[in-house]
Amino acid sequence: MSEAWPFAELPPEERAQLQAAARELAKRPEAARQEDLEVLIIHSRGQTFAVPLLSVLSVAELHSLALIPRGPAAVRGLVSVRGEVIVAVELAALAGGGQAGLSDLRRVVVVASGPRRLAILTERMLSVRATAASVFARDPLAAHPAIAGTDAELTSLVDPDALVTEAFRQLEQAR
Repeated sequence: MSEAWPFAELPPEERAQLQAAARELAKRPEAARQEDLEVLIIHSRGQTFAVPLLSVLSVAELHSLALIPRGPAAVRGLVSVRGEVIVAVELAALAGGGQAGLSDLRRVVVVASGPRRLAILTERMLSVRATAASVFARDPLAAHPAIAGTDAELTSLVDPDALVTEAFRQLEQAR
């Protein structure tokens, strides 16, 4: 039974808390559950981006960056995160803004789309917040397909699947 129900091995108090939370979540209407979105707010080159937490695998400090010769401007290079070499992009450059100086880039946020991973380079992380996906209005003039929308504070919601797809597409074109 423990393989099928790993929480069954939890202490009774913790198991009761998880079950209560699950019952509460089940009571909420389906539409409300679809609206819930937790995001990591990051800052890059004067722009603010929201990365869905469900796609974030890890966050680390940027220690080194290996440049990719003749790579696209937004693909800044390769980084090593926990022993894995990952393609690194800068969101501001990908979304049509300028590039930050390499010395300004301090953090790496690793996101996944299926089996592919991508490192987002950022100057700083601002916060984690819960919001509704509906507050991010689709901008018909958006400079990049990986930007799913923008909220009233001009924070751009990142579509991790589109981001990974576009970054690897640009790398292929540059070859």
